[in-house]
Amino acid sequence: MFVPLFLRPDVAPQTVLAACRLGDSPVNAVTPLMVYLPFIVLLAQRYRRDAGMGTVVSLMIPYTLVVAVSWLLFFVAWYLLGIPLGPNSPIKA
Repeated sequence: MFVPLFLRPDVAPQTVLAACRLGDSPVNAVTPLMVYLPFIVLLAQRYRRDAGMGTVVSLMIPYTLVVAVSWLLFFVAWYLLGIPLGPNSPIKA
């Protein structure tokens, strides 16, 4: 859906996909559908009996914010420097 939308303003498809992945990856740590969340809750309950899913998610939010800001700064620097995303895949169209 995003690739055709950003083809009009001449944004390369690989740049759109990279930005989409960068926006999605930090949030995966705080989603209730994360595969490892039950295991992490069990480990947290070893040290704090009343720990639950909300406790684990609330503890992960600061890390998620740091990772999201870091990814954003990294992507902006990568884009401004014009470094290709891969072989024969320029970051700018």
